[in-house]
Amino acid sequence: MKNDELLIAKRYAQAFSNVFPITLQDLPRIKDAISFLDQHDEVFLMLKIPLLDAGIKTQALENYLLERFKLPQSFKVLIHVLVSDRRSYLLNEVLRKIVELFEEEKEIEFFEIASSAPLAEADLEELKKFLARATQHT
Repeated sequence: MKNDELLIAKRYAQAFSNVFPITLQDLPRIKDAISFLDQHDEVFLMLKIPLLDAGIKTQALENYLLERFKLPQSFKVLIHVLVSDRRSYLLNEVLRKIVELFEEEKEIEFFEIASSAPLAEADLEELKKFLARATQHT
């Protein structure tokens, strides 16, 4: 993706985040939607068809993403704006930027902890505390 498109996507994400806050519980669902869109490029091919009515594109994205991934209803506005601005192809990058902005704002860093044996809850909490101290983030 070109740098100017990344900048545009970031601006859409900032505008969305200023108006519609998301929660920590929304994050995994948004990431699932990003992962799905990464694996299904054909969605963006469909969105680029100029003869396809904008209403159909909007409805398809809303029905699929909002229902399948249980995204908040505020994403309906984002989809509508991107489609009406003829920038629906930026949807995945805008979602990525929304996640990045949320994680930066809340000072959150995600780590995946793997262990050969099941961890006790106390051990897991100790690892979380260590990582919070080491990174100065939640």
